[in-house]
Amino acid sequence: MTYVGHQDYINSMCVMPPSSDYPDGVIFTGGHDNLILGFLPNKTEPELRLEGHSNVISALSPGKFGTLLSGSWDGTARVWLKSKSVMVLQEHEGSVLAVSFMSSQGIMITGSSDKSIKVWRGGNCERTLTGHTDCVRALCVCSDVDILSCGNDCTIRKWNVLTGQCQQTFHGHSSFIYGICMYPGKTVDFVSCGEDRSLRMWKDDKLIQTITHPAQSVWTVSCLSNGDIITGTSDGLARIFTMDVTRLASDEQLKNFSKQEALFTINASNPKGKNVNISELPGIEAIGIPGKKDGQVKMFRNGDVAEAYQWSADSQLWERVGEVLSSSNKETYEGKEYDHVFSVDVEEGKPHKKLPYNLSEDPWYAAQRFIDKESLPQVYLDQVAKFIIDNTKGQALASSVPTSNEYSDPFTGGSRYVPGRQIEQSSNAASDPFTGTSRYIPGQQSNQDAGSGSDPFTGNRPVQVKPNSTVFKYFPKTSHLLFDGINVTGLLSKLNSFNASVPANHQLTNEQLLQLTESVNFACRPENYNQRQLDIKELDILAKVLDWPEDFVFPGLDILRLYIRHPQVNTYFTATDRGADFITSLLHFLRDSSKINNCLLALRVLANVFSNPSGANLMVICCDDVSIF
Repeated sequence: MTYVGHQDYINSMCVMPPSSDYPDGVIFTGGHDNLILGFLPNKTEPELRLEGHSNVISALSPGKFGTLLSGSWDGTARVWLKSKSVMVLQEHEGSVLAVSFMSSQGIMITGSSDKSIKVWRGGNCERTLTGHTDCVRALCVCSDVDILSCGNDCTIRKWNVLTGQCQQTFHGHSSFIYGICMYPGKTVDFVSCGEDRSLRMWKDDKLIQTITHPAQSVWTVSCLSNGDIITGTSDGLARIFTMDVTRLASDEQLKNFSKQEALFTINASNPKGKNVNISELPGIEAIGIPGKKDGQVKMFRNGDVAEAYQWSADSQLWERVGEVLSSSNKETYEGKEYDHVFSVDVEEGKPHKKLPYNLSEDPWYAAQRFIDKESLPQVYLDQVAKFIIDNTKGQALASSVPTSNEYSDPFTGGSRYVPGRQIEQSSNAASDPFTGTSRYIPGQQSNQDAGSGSDPFTGNRPVQVKPNSTVFKYFPKTSHLLFDGINVTGLLSKLNSFNASVPANHQLTNEQLLQLTESVNFACRPENYNQRQLDIKELDILAKVLDWPEDFVFPGLDILRLYIRHPQVNTYFTATDRGADFITSLLHFLRDSSKINNCLLALRVLANVFSNPSGANLMVICCDDVSIF
């Protein structure tokens, strides 16, 4: 049976036990559409619809007497009863990623991306547990007074919620831990799963078994009442593991799983697709040497090819998995080859984004291309560029740098600007006017020979226009360029974080933050503009953010970029005597700010002023003032 009703990703799920109102129980789901839906097991359409959160629903937990606890990226947890929000838990400084009831104590527990765990009683925060050094991703109750937590710091921690003390820290995972669950039998205490492709089982405070998966991420784990363990992975599959030999999969299925895992292990150990040096591998004659452990994967040289084998402890033989295929150092992404294709964790709960990069590119250009493609906030530009630089340190451009007689792309060529690197120039090179030396400056005489035919914008060779040449999709631009893309979650997260860092007299109250959050969610959907007008009080709150110090103001500029598209807001700022002051205030960020993010976002606000006639008229009037930038 397929349940329908959500308009976006489903991020969390739980099952409410049977009750007098719902004898068969209720299946609750939380989605990226900010909704919680309740389904009866035998109906495909939702029976219940819970609205109140202003962002993604990241966690759900059932309680006694029909209560439901939810956590959201909006930084709150809510208690629901009979489809109504009866309590809002609001003290975390980041997204609430994990929630749980501890019915024996009459308390609720929440874990957050702010690295903390909070214990709540009657709507009040009774205690905060600190110790994790990164996001808290999952919680589970393990006794009347103890809980387990796990997170992005690769640790599992055991806490006493009455004292707030961390009693023990478990190590074993090598990457983010996404899920944790108590085991119903005595052979295992609890299980966990994570980004290191593994399901891990723990007993008497020790790791006793690890099952790796042929998938990049094991997103979730749950223990069934019969002792079976089920995992959900990034390859779109759910797998069930059992200790009962009567429920084992067939020999063929087990062998297929083993081979898939072995091949995935080989690929994971060679992520860059580098050539395998076959001459350095042990020959096939070495296959007679026993393996060290069951499941060990090893490569052997068989003539001119490399073959992968897996050791079977049962048969005491190396079983052939398959041929290992070598490739160039390039990685392919969307049909093109790149020196690197990074996996970037942009949004909590969503699959990683792919960031392609060639060593011949300007990191800032690659970062901007990634931001535009994924519709991310402009505030991420420096962070993404720094990520690229940090992960490519010491790597040369090799043969990808154009030679002196090659066409040099002004955006991606060898003469590009790289911060901290001295620009080298040959005496006869005409390099990029945006990034290189000898660039074109109006009014300055060129040093080039008259007969060189050199293009001052693109390099030594002039661009040759050929018949039937490619028609560019974006140029020339015949209409106003508007900037509509937005990552609301990232923007609001940054806004909340900065609000806690600015001086107290600049900080927004919780009520103002909530109102601004609702306004942003409204402003990012132009199709809803005819449903209501923005209140002047909402603009006053934004004005307070725009008065933050220059290190913190760019979320406010990004919000203004959204607001200015609303016809009422656009008219308010541009069709009255406020217009000149409004333009002057934006030009201030271009003239006086040393922060590149502020400059870029102020320019995007100015671009979006064109979205309505009154704004377009004002920009024409002020074109002389604006165009100098």
